[in-house]
Amino acid sequence: MNGDQVLELRKALGLSTAEFRALMGVNAATLTRWEVKGERDVFADPRSARLLEALHQVMQRVGAERLGAEIRGALKDRGGLGAVYVVLGHLFGPVVRTQ
Repeated sequence: MNGDQVLELRKALGLSTAEFRALMGVNAATLTRWEVKGERDVFADPRSARLLEALHQVMQRVGAERLGAEIRGALKDRGGLGAVYVVLGHLFGPVVRTQ
């Protein structure tokens, strides 16, 4: 994924930079570095690269507006990990939480 695609993904989902950073688990400098790369590839760690790809796949399936709303709700209620669970739930089915 290149910098333009990361920026497009964030904007399509309607996420602020702070929301996207919380979802991705990266700091402000990292997200800025990714987004300013333009057509050059983003060299994300393996976890971040897989999450970016998963976001793209899920957005194609359920739509950017719906996914963005679900992510924002999860970020508000459960934080970044909760938002990741939303994405994984769309990929693999509901994530079962145990107490």
